[in-house]
Amino acid sequence: MPDAPKITDPEGSKGGIYASPTEATSELREYFKGWTTQLTQRSFEMSMAVIAANWAVFGGLNALLANGWAKASLVTVVVGLLATLVATWGMGELLRHRITYAEKDPERWSRECDETRGTADPWPFTKDIDLLGTTLRIVKTFVPIVAGILFFLALAT
Repeated sequence: MPDAPKITDPEGSKGGIYASPTEATSELREYFKGWTTQLTQRSFEMSMAVIAANWAVFGGLNALLANGWAKASLVTVVVGLLATLVATWGMGELLRHRITYAEKDPERWSRECDETRGTADPWPFTKDIDLLGTTLRIVKTFVPIVAGILFFLALAT
């Protein structure tokens, strides 16, 4: 996790922790990056744990496939991992296109920055990038949880 915020205005001349709104926004972005990185890591770890638990409890593929809940648990994890892999590739492509867009016309890029400053526009990202990021966070959060619940249901049957 990111370090705790640093007090840059200890005398309180501006009455806050951050010297500027830009500094505060940068801190938010760093925390967001840190937490989403943690989400990616924990999601993968949980997915591997669900696969390992299914394998350990059911002892092999035949026994695992004989239990509908265990099979559903395994399929959920594998489909989730495949979906995040494909979506991560897609995110990389969207970001690569955005870099190319910025490099083609630096004046336009600067103008767009000025026009979107202070708005809810996701610039320098796009609405598609923003939506894909949100979707990935949802998938990374809930696929391992659902797969874990399915595993516990398999234990109960």
